[in-house]
Amino acid sequence: MAKKIFVVDDDTNTCQLMRRILEKDGFQSESCSDPLKAVQAIQKYQPDLVILDILMPRMDGTELARRLTETPGFKTPMVFLSVLVEQKGFCNVPRPISCLSKPFAPEDLVRKVREIIGAP
Repeated sequence: MAKKIFVVDDDTNTCQLMRRILEKDGFQSESCSDPLKAVQAIQKYQPDLVILDILMPRMDGTELARRLTETPGFKTPMVFLSVLVEQKGFCNVPRPISCLSKPFAPEDLVRKVREIIGAP
């Protein structure tokens, strides 16, 4: 069975683009554009990796990451995705495995995912 990736980004076009890239490479994917609904959706989907945008309305990616890490049994690696990843501090909260800068090239996304969870 292919490894599963969950994408959270308030931009639905970015979610769709990432899903197409990941699925073309053989991964399964799901996404959510509402960070307030993401915790429950992630728990239901049980992904191997979560990709979180940092800047989102209603709840930013760092707060969503905190909520996920406070969920009992949650040990899924996370990647922060944002134009802000180059700014100091954004990759230090809480336990992201990695950061990926927007805009990203499709091959950079696939390479980052494979570095963390391996092949599909």
